[in-house]
Amino acid sequence: MELLLHYVWKHKIFPLKMLQTTTGEPVEVINAGLPNTNAGPDFFNAKLKIGGTLWVGNIEVHTLASDWMRHGHDKDAAYDNVIRNISEKEGHDWRLMSAIAYHESRFTPDITSRSGARGLMQIMPSVARQFDVPTEQVSNPETNIWLANKLMSKIMNTLRFPEGTPEKDRMSIILASYNSGIGHVNDARRLARLNGEDPNSWEVVARYLQLKAQPEYYESEAVKCGRFTGSRQTLAYVNDVIGRYDKYCRIARR
Repeated sequence: MELLLHYVWKHKIFPLKMLQTTTGEPVEVINAGLPNTNAGPDFFNAKLKIGGTLWVGNIEVHTLASDWMRHGHDKDAAYDNVIRNISEKEGHDWRLMSAIAYHESRFTPDITSRSGARGLMQIMPSVARQFDVPTEQVSNPETNIWLANKLMSKIMNTLRFPEGTPEKDRMSIILASYNSGIGHVNDARRLARLNGEDPNSWEVVARYLQLKAQPEYYESEAVKCGRFTGSRQTLAYVNDVIGRYDKYCRIARR
């Protein structure tokens, strides 16, 4: 029976009516993935849209959903998603890293932006140099994801949030640093402190990022990285990634 199901999945021989999850969410199979004849999942790098959210990963086909646990796949490293596996090893939430990958590249590993950022996580060559990774290796998916996780760790260690900082504020400021560079975010936090405001509030930091386009702010002695004109893009980036992260959290456990 499972061989038949493999054939049906590989050739997308599905009913004409809309596919659904067991909870009624619509499912669209964009790419069935590449068949795997070795140990591990049945198909690699499939693309599915579930309830409007794009998922990219590996596929295991069973007659019964309970076979996943019965066969011990939940404990088998061969079934680990690359983003999940690397992110968990580095101490980061794989759902957040997946949300970043979606925004940065739509899970496309071989793209390069006009600014020179590369791969799934859009890593700049300068970031690779910080971690002693040759530039020619940046587009490799595993290396790219590893670099993104290392960059996130560096950002978090540099920002040094006090205990009790609300998680959404913390996450938003970290994402803004990933997008715009930690220097501009630290400038915004210094301006907040200078004016007696909370440097750990995303609402406050976002406002000063916007104000850093004005001379009376970017010419302040508190500012080390000069004028910043990318605040609209950074604020939209933070909102988009957090929105997608929230979607992933609703349908996937950590």
